[in-house]
Amino acid sequence: CSPQMRIPRIKEMHNKIAEEFGETVEFDGHELLRFPTLEQLSEASEEDLRDLGVGYRAKYIIESMKILNDGFEPDFPEDYEEARRKMKELYGVGNKVADCVLLFSQEQLEAYPIDTWAEKALKKQYPELYSEDYEELSRNMRKYFGEHSGYAQEYIFHAARNGIIEVE
Repeated sequence: CSPQMRIPRIKEMHNKIAEEFGETVEFDGHELLRFPTLEQLSEASEEDLRDLGVGYRAKYIIESMKILNDGFEPDFPEDYEEARRKMKELYGVGNKVADCVLLFSQEQLEAYPIDTWAEKALKKQYPELYSEDYEELSRNMRKYFGEHSGYAQEYIFHAARNGIIEVE
């Protein structure tokens, strides 16, 4: 997840990092590339990552790896707000990226990541809840949809991306 990046571009960068620093594993008769472990990715320099096309994010990755290698506790609190604060301790991680990680890998189902598509859809479909402030909009959506807001976000994102609901 990235605040300003499209999914195909994120996948492309992910795959390039996996190809360069990960390893091939066999699963169900297929060879797959596994994303590198922290140890494997620690071999990368900022220049190596820039050469893979990650741009300014190379510094974010390197600095976050330093934090992780220096004893960052990977166990996240169960409380959403506390877990979000903890995620944002990593260099370059803001609200959107923290919410994506919490929703998709930490099972924090109330997390409500807001990208461009979600923001457009919310502005059009829920004008009474809309705010240009990320934290306020996220809070409004979590309050409206409750403890499983992340599921609602996925449906709204899908509907917006596929023209099922109006976004403009």
